[in-house]
Amino acid sequence: MDPPKSVADARARLYAIDARDMAEEIKLLQRKYRDAVPLTIKPFEAYVLLACLQLAWRHPNLSDTQRQIVEGFGRQLQPIFDQPDTPLLHLTAEMGWVREMDH
Repeated sequence: MDPPKSVADARARLYAIDARDMAEEIKLLQRKYRDAVPLTIKPFEAYVLLACLQLAWRHPNLSDTQRQIVEGFGRQLQPIFDQPDTPLLHLTAEMGWVREMDH
């Protein structure tokens, strides 16, 4: 598929998408990767991604299902920081899920 030529072209393409077609594409990827996509990530990138996921997790318009998926993915990143020599990263990574820590 060619990239959109303009914002109007991009919008037209988005409005023409049938959610059932997207669901079929997701199923295709699930069969291809058997529900797990390999991911290589550097520790700093993982920490920044975790923080972004935690921010998204707080969005008031996120559905419960979306919130569970976001948290589940974020929790998969956390063992990177659960090391004896990284107690501050471990603590702050976990605190990101605690709403009472929000200012």
